[in-house]
Amino acid sequence: MSGDDIAVLDALDARGMGLRVAFCRHGQRVAHRIALVAGAAVQWLLASVEGDSHEAFPPSPPLQQLAVEPLRDGRTAALLIGMAGRSHWSVSAESARSEPVVRFDVACRARGVEPACLHSTYQVLCPWQLTPGGKAVDLRGQTGSVQLTASADADCPTTLAVHAQRLVVGLDQLDDRPTHRWRYTLLLDPHPDAPSARP
Repeated sequence: MSGDDIAVLDALDARGMGLRVAFCRHGQRVAHRIALVAGAAVQWLLASVEGDSHEAFPPSPPLQQLAVEPLRDGRTAALLIGMAGRSHWSVSAESARSEPVVRFDVACRARGVEPACLHSTYQVLCPWQLTPGGKAVDLRGQTGSVQLTASADADCPTTLAVHAQRLVVGLDQLDDRPTHRWRYTLLLDPHPDAPSARP
């Protein structure tokens, strides 16, 4: 946890390997970064791209409030809310106990908006590769890789793309509901020959 972080969500396995989501203040908003963790070694993979107060639909959800809550079965969730223009946003990032996985669920209550306006955007800080079919991207770290997978659920179809080192995760299409959602999951895929972080 750096001096600028206001909260950290860890998702580590029994060896101390996994994921970290660190939240920090970015002006009046809450930004976040995602890292691959191997014991004391931390490698940052993604950083959210934030907009400014003049954008009704910024590159990433405009979040202003954060709470970290324990859930059942050892799970932990970071819950965030915010608004821009006349739209309201919410994000949950949930980790499971002893599993190197984080699940993001994003929602925006908005009307009269194009699907291209609703997304989460990250600056990619490591080598990456799209998987066949374009529904996942492998983020290559020094001690393993992390796969970010877009939801394929029928009620929440999500797309992803990488443009100029920016990963964009967002809506596949809009329906007539006022609240629009997209979901994605990050999962550690360690290299088979990676050393354990703990003896």
